[in-house]
Amino acid sequence: MIALAGSHAAPALAEAAPALAHPAPALALRVRERPAGYGPESEAAQESQFTRESHVDPRAEVDALEELEEEIAVLAAHIHAATHRLLVLVAEYDRRRGWELGGHRSCAHWLAFRTGIDLGAAREKVRAARALAGLPGTSAAMRRGELSFSMVRALTRVATPENEADLLELARGC
Repeated sequence: MIALAGSHAAPALAEAAPALAHPAPALALRVRERPAGYGPESEAAQESQFTRESHVDPRAEVDALEELEEEIAVLAAHIHAATHRLLVLVAEYDRRRGWELGGHRSCAHWLAFRTGIDLGAAREKVRAARALAGLPGTSAAMRRGELSFSMVRALTRVATPENEADLLELARGC
């Protein structure tokens, strides 16, 4: 599991830092140790444990399941907010035409090259990033983690400043 840490980088990360081609972000990543019995060496044990536990009545673990559900939802919101930040940065990089410095055909080509995502996905990110600039309500909702990239991608295809509020209300109801 990877967790953000303010200033406590794991020794392995510190050793790997010189190998990185670009400066490290302001927040360091800290890798937590895996729980005992986790990993490919114990797949058979996990599989048999899953089979055994799959017959457990979930009502017997309501509190644990609710806690797990909450952690998943909060993590998803953090991912949505981080994706918003990515889109804001992509829009700024595109506006400043930074991709031309490396000889790329477009910001989407640069994004695909630089991040390893598919060119089609990169085009969608750039398109959505550009559209968010004119949709402040959608941008703010994504920044707060309320909307996923999938929702924003769909909204930015049809939203205008005039209909944005109505579409946001519809998206939040999904």
